[in-house]
Amino acid sequence: MGVALAGQLVPFLAYLAFFGLLPTVAWLVFLLVVVLWRAWRRRPLLAAVAGVLPAAAALLATGNVVLGVPYWVRAHAAPALAALHRYRAEHGHYPQINSTIVGEFPRELQLTLRRAGCPLYRPSGAAFHLTCEGVAFTKCTFEAELGRWRSWD
Repeated sequence: MGVALAGQLVPFLAYLAFFGLLPTVAWLVFLLVVVLWRAWRRRPLLAAVAGVLPAAAALLATGNVVLGVPYWVRAHAAPALAALHRYRAEHGHYPQINSTIVGEFPRELQLTLRRAGCPLYRPSGAAFHLTCEGVAFTKCTFEAELGRWRSWD
């Protein structure tokens, strides 16, 4: 039970962090504008540099969280990837049909994919694409032929 709750808690915390970040960033921007306005009247160049650096750091940090593949998605997908590799070792190939085809996709494998938060499996030649749920509405796809993750909304 603790594992199931932890599996639900991490995406929930990521969701809260993402949407809690927006009001926090808005408040920080407001404070930064006030500080910059006061500094601009005294030293314009210093105010401009002080405004650009935090804005660039915030943009890089939020872009990495939202657009990058979060670490916890990879951790949650590990059992699904291991199950797919076991299937290949046992059968000589990955499943040849989409996971959305009910009744034809191996049931135990489908349950493992859903528990991992990766409900969409698509064959791709001799490999596969596995799509998992990311932060908020972001989807993360593992491309087995390239051995890499990519994110999309």
